[in-house]
Amino acid sequence: PNRHSLRVMDVDCYVDFACGWSLTLTETYAKAGVEPTWKPFSLHLRDGPTEGRTGIRREAANRALRVMAAVGESDPGKVAGYYAAMMGQGGLKPPWSDISGALADADADPSLAAAADDESWDEVLQENIDAAREMMGGEAAIPITVIDGTPMSGPLFDEAPTAEDAIRAWDVVVAAASVPAFFGFNVPHDPKPKWARDLVAARGRPMND
Repeated sequence: PNRHSLRVMDVDCYVDFACGWSLTLTETYAKAGVEPTWKPFSLHLRDGPTEGRTGIRREAANRALRVMAAVGESDPGKVAGYYAAMMGQGGLKPPWSDISGALADADADPSLAAAADDESWDEVLQENIDAAREMMGGEAAIPITVIDGTPMSGPLFDEAPTAEDAIRAWDVVVAAASVPAFFGFNVPHDPKPKWARDLVAARGRPMND
């Protein structure tokens, strides 16, 4: 086990189903044995309506995020199961459409599916956006990880690493969060992350959004 996993930490993660970085972060944390409290964050609400495929995906994700917020208020213990079930639906056309199936997988109240079309849940999503902006000093680029009250943007993964590397990466994240003077770092990378290249390949045509 990694040394940091030997103590209990309070970990929150702000994520959106439509965010590829959120997907690879979710897969990485799962391999590292990290079990955060998942916080729904809507790119659709943060940026407003977007044209093209990105807009379609973000609107679909926003419906699923409303339900995630409703699950969080109804039975917080079911959020992780719903989130995991919905995150696996990103490749469907339309994406994230089987909300009832995800609720069933999480053993959550099936009536919560109605929240998908209830715009009042956007207020809860906006509260998370506002909270993230306040924590990050005005910036709100997801995913955001909060460890014992210390927020940081990311970490970002091109793709989910091996379980061993995921644990090593988590050690780095925890260590960085524990050093008040830590400012950040960056590494050389491909202009498009692997998850984005895979998405283009799956579509079979160039991405124009």
